[in-house]
Amino acid sequence: MVSAPLNIVKYNVFTDHGPDLYGTEPWSYYVLNGILNFNGAFALALMILPLYALVKFLVPLQDANRKFLPVWMVHMALHLWLIVFGLQPHKEERFLYPIYPLLCLAAASTLDYLQKLYFFIFIREKVRHYLDHTQWISVLVLTVFGTISFSRVLALYHN
Repeated sequence: MVSAPLNIVKYNVFTDHGPDLYGTEPWSYYVLNGILNFNGAFALALMILPLYALVKFLVPLQDANRKFLPVWMVHMALHLWLIVFGLQPHKEERFLYPIYPLLCLAAASTLDYLQKLYFFIFIREKVRHYLDHTQWISVLVLTVFGTISFSRVLALYHN
């Protein structure tokens, strides 16, 4: 049995020749790459842990079921991966492939937390579900990100 993420970590973190054999990049490489490939979703994903703490502090939510991992722990994996590989001198986009699903999950969770914050701060009548008042936020964000992504596809096709 082979674990690609484990092999990537073993080779690039725990060997002397792995990290700089094929060149090095500055720490900002993964940030620029994430913005290029995921545009605003990358920025949303990076905001998840501070926003989670803010929502946990401000919004009175019922506690999650103890059978599941805490939300912060699920999203911590994304940040730890970015930190570990961001500190390595050799950077490649393929090192980010294992965390693409976590990045999408964190972006979606951030959007959900932004909706909860908006509902808690700006909506006085708390009778209905928060999505009844804040669905427009997710539609707006998806429309903007979709337009930006489609424009990149067009630019790649034409150029």
